[in-house]
Amino acid sequence: MRLATRFLAALVLLWCGLFAVRAGAQDRLIFALDIIRHGDRTPTSEFPGVNPKVWPEGLGELTPEGTNQEYELGRTMRSFYQKTGLLESDNTPETICAISTDLNRTKASGRLFLNGLLGTASAKIPLRTQFSGTVSAADLLIPTDRHDYKTLLTNYVYQTPEWLATNAALQPRFAEWGRLSSRPIASAHDLIYAGDTFYIHQLHHIDALGGLGSNAVQSVIDAGRWALVYQYQTRLGQITGQPLIRKIAEYLTIASEDAGKPDAVKYVLISAHDSTLMSALAGLRAPLAGTNSPPYAAWLHFGLFQTPQRSFYLQIIYHDQTEHQVCDPDGNKSWSVRELIGL
Repeated sequence: MRLATRFLAALVLLWCGLFAVRAGAQDRLIFALDIIRHGDRTPTSEFPGVNPKVWPEGLGELTPEGTNQEYELGRTMRSFYQKTGLLESDNTPETICAISTDLNRTKASGRLFLNGLLGTASAKIPLRTQFSGTVSAADLLIPTDRHDYKTLLTNYVYQTPEWLATNAALQPRFAEWGRLSSRPIASAHDLIYAGDTFYIHQLHHIDALGGLGSNAVQSVIDAGRWALVYQYQTRLGQITGQPLIRKIAEYLTIASEDAGKPDAVKYVLISAHDSTLMSALAGLRAPLAGTNSPPYAAWLHFGLFQTPQRSFYLQIIYHDQTEHQVCDPDGNKSWSVRELIGL
């Protein structure tokens, strides 16, 4: 196991202890939903001239490190959920729901996570690419696939003072960065894709561009990450996040109504993307900032607790390199389902 994977396992174990302390001693976790980002992947596109044999998996696919990340995450979460009594060794497919976008890397990540979470029992759990009826996972989980995505960018991102100022400050380097990446760079938004490819080269120690200076590479990575994260700080993030938050609120409402029933859904896994996490956090009024885009295998956890008095409350935790408590609009660490619906 690589160092990053060992760190991930240690982080989850630390969170498990902290999470257990937060909940009241007699309170019971009755339902959980986790949104995970896929594991380490190859670039979704390459710079012209790069030997495609560098990526035997193909473009946009999980790497061996990504495979380890998702399996180990599921395996460590298994320990937590078994300690809380939420998941048992004889879980039935009716009590667990798994959904993924229809891409190899997210479907593989979801299946690997389930393997770690449930062991051989995971084979009984179907991994669906639809929520219900004709609502595909992509409709709620991939903001950039929305038919109005470009319109949202124009209306809520490109006209903001911060975007205009940052774009103007970066513009003198667009021509240079375009030559380095062999791609036309006309705006900060174009740096998202170039920066992602540079980052993966850097992560995998691949010098695909013949000794390009590390400072120039890092500049493109940072600018691209800023452009990616910033768009979800605007009204765009809230708009793209609201449908997913609404769906999560539906799951939580049903879970509270079905509490105690043997066939009630106990757990939902959603395997998706960094944009999914960013839009969900924006929908919760807790957008990410700066260049802090979600790393591979980041996840967002929703835990529904029942008290001895049969009342319910919700705790939401986001994990990247550390743990972040997501508070409600009033700054409270515990949410009501009604508050979530109100968003």
